[in-house]
Amino acid sequence: MGKMSLKNECLEYKDELVLIYPLYGWGWGRKDKEYKSGSPINYKEIAEAGSFHARIKNFFKYNSDLRGLTGIVEEKNHKFDNLWVVSVEMHVGEWDFKENLCWRYDLEIGQTPPEGEWPHISKGSPIYFGHAIVAESQEWIDKFLNKGYNF
Repeated sequence: MGKMSLKNECLEYKDELVLIYPLYGWGWGRKDKEYKSGSPINYKEIAEAGSFHARIKNFFKYNSDLRGLTGIVEEKNHKFDNLWVVSVEMHVGEWDFKENLCWRYDLEIGQTPPEGEWPHISKGSPIYFGHAIVAESQEWIDKFLNKGYNF
C-alpha cells in the first residue's frame, strides 16, 4: 500500500480558511445520543446547506504522516457555522489543498472540540459524519471536478 498523507506544505494553512465541499458518495449520518447513533440522514439537508469554510486549528499525524486537520466552521448563516470539524484524508497519495486534491476526506462535525491523538468529536449534539473534498478555494475544487473525476 502506498503512502497516505497531506504534503507538509499544508501546515502553512494553520489558522487559515479552507473550503469544505460535501460529497454524497459514501453517505452522511449522525452519531450523537439524541439521534440513533450511526443512523444515516437524508443527504438533501447537507446538499442544500452546501460548501462551507473552516479555519484550521490543528493538524494531526499517524505514523509520522500528516493525515488530517481540525478546525472551526466560519460560514455565516450556514447549518454548520461555529461547529468544530475533523477532516482526515482517506486515499493513497500525497495531497495538498490546490493542485493535488484528495477526493475523499472523512468528516465529523459537532459542537465540542475534537479529542484524542486521532481526533474525534464525541460529545454534544448534533454530531454529523460524512465525506468531502477540502481545498483552498472553490476555484481549486472546480478545476478538480472539471477534470472529469468519477466518484
